[in-house]
Amino acid sequence: MNSYIGRDRAVTLDQPGLVDLYKLSLSEGDEIRFVNDSRSDGNVSFNGETYNCVPITASGFIWGPLSHRNLPRLTLPTKAGNFQRSENSDKLIGAICERIITLQTELDAPVGAGGGSCFAPERWEVLRIIRMDSYIAELELGPPALLLGSHLPNHQILRDICQHRYRIWDSEAGKFDYSLATCPYQSDSYFDDAGKSTNDPAADSCSRHLHSGCRKRFSSSLPFFGFPGAAS
Repeated sequence: MNSYIGRDRAVTLDQPGLVDLYKLSLSEGDEIRFVNDSRSDGNVSFNGETYNCVPITASGFIWGPLSHRNLPRLTLPTKAGNFQRSENSDKLIGAICERIITLQTELDAPVGAGGGSCFAPERWEVLRIIRMDSYIAELELGPPALLLGSHLPNHQILRDICQHRYRIWDSEAGKFDYSLATCPYQSDSYFDDAGKSTNDPAADSCSRHLHSGCRKRFSSSLPFFGFPGAAS
């Protein structure tokens, strides 16, 4: 059975899993894209962009208080990012690292079906080069505003349940009431709470789950207000 290495573990191609993609934008304008994979000569594509398969060690990407002791770190082979040219120039310091979490099925063919959807990307800044030699590059990351000591997020973490408030059908007014809604969905396509398509706006109700709710309604950025990357 074929398998794809995503995050910290292998997931089989016939079972949708989460994949972490990283995009590092250097100060001189170059962009390096990579995905955690044990293959050294392959790549995957997402939304038309190619990500090199690199054996990465990623740590510290957690929902909780940040401090100087638990900032995220990325460790990868130096040659994978061609970092030698930045070794003595500090061009990596301040570079923006974008972490994109998506479903394996959203990757471009042949790995996925090419949907191109993802969760809201995370933006991190390279704060420090911990190690840089001929073999290993280890980078310490932090939020661009360096909000150390803050809790991210400062509300309850639910992995599988979206916490957005969905629109409500007002039968008397004959339209949806968005006054308390936080979910951005405003389309005229309706789905019931099981994720099945319906022509009745009064039956429109979100299941609050990723696949039967959010994925049915959005085809690009997924505003899922849950935390699928959180531990079980």
